[in-house]
Amino acid sequence: MNMLRPSENSQSAALQAGAHSGASTRLFIDGAWRAAASTHTFADINPTTRQPYATVADGDVGDMASAITAAKAAQPAWEALPPAARSEFFYRAAEIFQANQEKFVNVLVEETGSGLGKAMFECSLIPLALREAAALTTRPTGKSCRPMYRARLTRSGGPPRVLSV
Repeated sequence: MNMLRPSENSQSAALQAGAHSGASTRLFIDGAWRAAASTHTFADINPTTRQPYATVADGDVGDMASAITAAKAAQPAWEALPPAARSEFFYRAAEIFQANQEKFVNVLVEETGSGLGKAMFECSLIPLALREAAALTTRPTGKSCRPMYRARLTRSGGPPRVLSV
């Protein structure tokens, strides 16, 4: 891994050139990028260099309420998906993260001032957590279902036998 080569870090290069993608100054709510209700932004400062890393949307309580409302509206569709579809979502997210792990490590170091080793360790946990979430979609819940039929078992010296259903 060739970590932290500024010339290869597109985010740093774009910021140094003064270019912004626009996505960093918006909030992702209800499946779309949008400006904060206040339209305000603020600089995300790298604590090590004290230089701006990115410009981000300054969301307020109204933006948060919109995000919560959108999440609640999306929940029934998520819940209706079969467990295999939900688990595939998490497995795919783990694959995507792992394929881009070096970029995530670099961003963590540059944006937060994290140490490289710490960032590598933290990023190594993400695919594990996503795979665990995938497995949880099919875990036993501990609930038992009421039987559709009741069987009466008897035992008189031999193995149990079903007398009636």
